[in-house]
Amino acid sequence: MKGLIFLVVGLATAAHAQQATTCLNLSQVKVDHRVVHQYGTTEVKLKFEAKDCYVLTESPNLGRQMPILEIQNETGLTAQIGAVGALRFDQSTVSTSTLMAQEISATINLAASYAATLGQHKLAGTIRYKAVDSQGSVTDEMLSFNVPIKVEPTVPNSPGFTDRHPVWTAMLVPVGVVVLVALLPLVLLAELMGWDGC
Repeated sequence: MKGLIFLVVGLATAAHAQQATTCLNLSQVKVDHRVVHQYGTTEVKLKFEAKDCYVLTESPNLGRQMPILEIQNETGLTAQIGAVGALRFDQSTVSTSTLMAQEISATINLAASYAATLGQHKLAGTIRYKAVDSQGSVTDEMLSFNVPIKVEPTVPNSPGFTDRHPVWTAMLVPVGVVVLVALLPLVLLAELMGWDGC
């Protein structure tokens, strides 16, 4: 029985250590306006930072841009990956075809439909990349993360002046018409006389 407990603890520790040793970590999540409304959209900005390692941002062997970011949709919530960029480059790789960076930024365009459940959500995401350690060894890594998002009901349009003051609206429209009719001959006369307002 003790052996089984040590085995379970050892496996859990190894799994945690393996997960904790990824090169990239999600360091920042910014949600535009902090929420998304049903029938609305918002922009989510993610920042991943590398510690004591670099991430390859282009791989000529694969023929495509690295890293690769994916976000899982939920019922009523649709995520579309926008721009994925890199910052804090290793200056020795700037003139080469394979750049190494210590910071990855990404933008996600998030849309909510009427089917989106109100409240807190966590959209599951993954980022796949090639990590370069201090010895120059390249390894394939994947980081799983969650994007927290809150869905709120649609905000009705705020009432305009005509909705808030129907009596004033009813009075101002005829007064405006009378003023325009009264000033029209003066404007025409000024035009005929060549007056340019100076």
